Amino acid sequence: MARGNGSPRDGRDGSADPGIGHLAREFSAVARVLSAPVGESGGVVDVLDRVVHAARQMIEGAELVSVSLRLDSGGFSTPAHTDDLAKRLDRAQHETGEGPCLTATDASGLGLALHPDLAVPDHPVDAEASPRDGDGDEVPWPSWGPRAVALGVHSVLSTGIFPDGDPPRQAALTFYARQPHALDRADRDTALVLASFAGMALHHTAARTAAELEVAHLREALSTRDVIGQAKGILMERHGYDADKAFKALSRASQQLNLKLRDIAETVARRHRDF
Repeated sequence: MARGNGSPRDGRDGSADPGIGHLAREFSAVARVLSAPVGESGGVVDVLDRVVHAARQMIEGAELVSVSLRLDSGGFSTPAHTDDLAKRLDRAQHETGEGPCLTATDASGLGLALHPDLAVPDHPVDAEASPRDGDGDEVPWPSWGPRAVALGVHSVLSTGIFPDGDPPRQAALTFYARQPHALDRADRDTALVLASFAGMALHHTAARTAAELEVAHLREALSTRDVIGQAKGILMERHGYDADKAFKALSRASQQLNLKLRDIAETVARRHRDF
C-alpha cells in the first residue's frame, strides 16, 4: 500500500492538478529527471538517488532503500541508498553471497523476495522468487539474515531490475524495515514500477553508467580506507601502538566478532572515547 496521497491543489498557480496525490507527484518528478537529456539529469547515480528517496516515501513500512548493482568485474556495488545502514546491509549480502537482493537478481519471474521476520529463520519467504533447497523447502539466508538482525533490521522486500526480465538481472531495488512484518502491506505493484524506473535510469544513461559507478565504487573503497586510518590513529594515540600493531588489533577484533574490518573501524571512530 502506498503512503498518503497528500492534499489536492487547484493548479491555478502552476502547481499540481486537482486530485493529484503524493504518489503521482513522486512518479512525475522521477519521470522528469529521466526525460532530461544526458548530462542535465545529473547522471545515473543522482537519478538512482532520486528513485530510492522517492521509494521510501511511496512504500508503506519502508525505512531504508537501496539499489544494488552488478559490476562488470563480477562484484556488487550500492551506488544509491537512503541511509548508510542500507549500504551496510547490501554490503553484507555481497560479502556472504546471499540475501534478498541477490535472490531478486538471480530468480526468474518477477524477481520478488520478501521475508517478514529475519529473526525467525525458518519463517517461509513470501515471494515468487524464494530461495529453496532441492526438496522445495524454504531455506533462509543463514549467513546474511543474522547479520541483518544484528544491525537492527527484521523485514525486507527486494525486486529485481528490470522486473520480469531474464536473470541474472543487472540490479535490485531493496526495502528494509526495523520492525518484523513492517513490509507485509507494502504495495508490490508500486515496488515493481519503482524498480522499472530504476532500470530506466540505468538504461537512460548507459553511455556513462560504467564510468560513474566505478567512480562511486572507488569512493566507497577510499571511504573504507579513511575510516580504518582514523581507527588506527585512535588506537595509536590511546594505547601507544605503532601503525602495524593498531591494524592487527582491528583485524583481530574483526575475526573474533565475525564483522567486517570497516564496521569495526567505524565503531572505534564513532566511540573513540571508549577506547
